[in-house]
Amino acid sequence: MKNSSETTLQSSLRSANFILLVLGQGISLFGNTMLRFAMSMWVLDETASSTTFATVLAISVIPTILISPFGGVMADRVSKRAMMVALDIISGIVTLLATVFFALSGFNILAIAIMQVVLAVLDAMETPVVQSALPQIIGRESSTDLRRGTAIINQV
Repeated sequence: MKNSSETTLQSSLRSANFILLVLGQGISLFGNTMLRFAMSMWVLDETASSTTFATVLAISVIPTILISPFGGVMADRVSKRAMMVALDIISGIVTLLATVFFALSGFNILAIAIMQVVLAVLDAMETPVVQSALPQIIGRESSTDLRRGTAIINQV
């Protein structure tokens, strides 16, 4: 027989809101990561320069380091739901605009670097927002539930 803590854990981690959050994060992060990787590989293929390839990759990592603390501050001050939706919509718009731009103009290393930086900034803002939303989604009754939910989101 299960105790009440296990029952609460199962119900809070199996709630529709938590499952949707995990699936949404997984799809969003996978798509963004694949896009950023593919664009970097395009740079390598077009330039045949490992230095240029590494520079574009490095440029896309810097915003994550610099912007993440501000994402945490925004997560505390703005509606988490609105922030997650807005960041995903902006990410989609940036990707769509980049697709149109590259279809019309072809390879452009500056445009790729700018897109990489913008997507990295959006990712750096979204991660703290999602993590700070967990107590609202899972509940605060049990620290075990929250710890396990946080671990699942971090694994994604």
